Amino acid sequence: MAIANPITEEQAGSPARVSSGWKVVLLISVVAAGLAIGALAGTIAFLVWPEVETKHAQAGEPTNTADPTESVSANETRGDEKLLEQDYAAALAFYRRVAEPQNASPLLRFRLAICQEGLGRWEQAQQLYSEIAHRHPDTVLAFACHMALARLCLRQGRVESAMRPIAQAILQANESAAQIGAALPQARLTFVATLLRSRLQIVPPEPLQPFLAWPPWQLEHPEETWFWLRGLGEAATRPWPVIRELVQVTPGTDSAEMVITLQWPQGSLLDLLHRLAKETGQEIAVSDKATASLATRSLQSLRLVNLPLSEVLLLLLEPEGCVWYCGDKKLHVLAAEEVSLETTHPGAESAGMPNQESVAVTQSYEQSLRQKLAKARLHSVLATLNRLLLENSSAPLPHLQRVFWLMGLCHYHLGQLKEAATWWDRLLHRWPQTVEAFYVSFNLGVLYWQQGELELAKRLWMRAADQAPGHPLTPLAYLYVARAELEDLHVESAIVPLRRATYAPPGSPTRCLAQLWLACCWLYLNNAPAAHNLLVRERRWLQAEPYRTGAAFLDALARTQGSETGSLRLRQAEDLLTALLQVQDWQMLEPLGPLLAGQAWVRLHLPEQAGRVYQSALPRARSLWREELLLAYAESCFLCRQFAQARQAVQESLRSSRPDHVAAAHWLLARCALREGNPEESLEHARQVLLHPSPVPREALLRLMGEAYLALGDSRRAAECFAGRIPDL
Repeated sequence: MAIANPITEEQAGSPARVSSGWKVVLLISVVAAGLAIGALAGTIAFLVWPEVETKHAQAGEPTNTADPTESVSANETRGDEKLLEQDYAAALAFYRRVAEPQNASPLLRFRLAICQEGLGRWEQAQQLYSEIAHRHPDTVLAFACHMALARLCLRQGRVESAMRPIAQAILQANESAAQIGAALPQARLTFVATLLRSRLQIVPPEPLQPFLAWPPWQLEHPEETWFWLRGLGEAATRPWPVIRELVQVTPGTDSAEMVITLQWPQGSLLDLLHRLAKETGQEIAVSDKATASLATRSLQSLRLVNLPLSEVLLLLLEPEGCVWYCGDKKLHVLAAEEVSLETTHPGAESAGMPNQESVAVTQSYEQSLRQKLAKARLHSVLATLNRLLLENSSAPLPHLQRVFWLMGLCHYHLGQLKEAATWWDRLLHRWPQTVEAFYVSFNLGVLYWQQGELELAKRLWMRAADQAPGHPLTPLAYLYVARAELEDLHVESAIVPLRRATYAPPGSPTRCLAQLWLACCWLYLNNAPAAHNLLVRERRWLQAEPYRTGAAFLDALARTQGSETGSLRLRQAEDLLTALLQVQDWQMLEPLGPLLAGQAWVRLHLPEQAGRVYQSALPRARSLWREELLLAYAESCFLCRQFAQARQAVQESLRSSRPDHVAAAHWLLARCALREGNPEESLEHARQVLLHPSPVPREALLRLMGEAYLALGDSRRAAECFAGRIPDL
């Protein structure tokens, strides 16, 4: 019996269905193989492509450049476009397609140097600029290369090295060439600015001592020079006419003001100096070291037209490390290294002076020589700046405000503060929105503060802060305003600028000092909790040196003022004594710090220590702060029974314009006279106290008068004083 198959023919499927299934499997296999091949290709590209990108980046080439078969002019045009966009890497790639550096035209090589400078490759840029200037001397292009070399030095912070290429550009420039235009006056201005920055001792402003601030003049972008040369075209590489030797002198008010027109084809620097001295009617004295330094220096193709003799000497000598001054119709040239403390006065040894006396004479001679050299340099810079103003009166310089700034700076360092203020005031009125305007306001505040004109100083510092609220020096300006307020003892008025000064970066000297001075203000106003809370909040920064000891003293004083019970006061007094002994220098807490420290010493019954603190601060004190210090010092002398010192200390307060200070001085003199057994003199000073508005308590004054009347045997008037009534005088 046959068993039937449970799978029917329909369920098993026909041959057509089997063929369709195999097709699906084959299609899936093909798709999977394609995906695998794509993944493999992507992996290879991921591993290989970064190396290609790196090679392009190292070569300074853009990865999406145009077709290499593009025409030369098109590549040069696109390179210029990228250069103007400050895309130096792309511009360099396009320029290299035009020609290699060794085969490029002078103007193309100059653009290659600009690209290298823009990319921060200083050595490559310097090499290209130097080669171009050497191959194409006496051209506008050489002038531009020398100025570019100076710009490279300034970018790297080598201010001293920047003077030589600038001087070379000025000395060899043909002023009569129309292509130079305003570039030569601008180069002269750059030279004197670089000279002053190199030679003057520029100290950045500090919170404790206001100093002048120098504006951060931005260097021009490298491509800006190309804007000028592109308009000249091939004329930039055309040599200037050959010159012949010529020295013409136009007389002036003195030897330094003579005007020189000079053409010097070739010769040594020493020969040129002797020729200039001869033409100007002077003798010349060159030291041995200066002779050794200048003997190997040769000059060629010098072209100078109507320059002051002092400027010519600056251009010739300062880059060579030499200095000069004129005196008694004689030109003295020295090496800069000779001006040191080892220099001996010419007559010290021949006179047979003792060693110590010889050193003193040498130092005096050295100081006098330094002053002569500094004055000669500053007067030379002033002559150059005045000449620039006269020559460019019809067509002002692009940065004329810098001339005004430098004029004020020279007068300031010559001690001519009135002239310095005049030039800086002119700058403020003509260019109130420039970078220099902020620094002029800031520096005028410093100038007036040094002269003791605190109101003018505060007004100018506030103006500077209003001009640029986000400037890094603005918190420092507010700190200076607060210091001026505190020197006038306007303690409450100083709180607002001090709070604004605390917006300086955390941990900065300006912010830390502002917090300390603010705590001093709260303590001076008897607000100990506010001072304590402030010091606790800022203790992270005030625990560092050099603020730690001052902050510890202020905190101990705040806790002492805020204590109530006797045991707590005793413990806080011990902490206060420890904190006082830790502070070695009170200058950081001035003006109020020494006053608070003296009061703390008196509270601890140690007035002699208070006198030492007051005495150490008096040389730096002025205005009402000085008068307050003198009165406090006199009080400490009185407590130590040093009556003669107390009398001497209050003499200045007797001439004060403030009636309360005059009354306080008479009050102290009245007590001194009574202690010394002079009741009549004591009563005379007490009557003067009654004639002025006085902070002296009425009861204390009447008690002193009663004791004086008792000493004179006048019981009736003494009784009236002890009863609280003023007797008939």
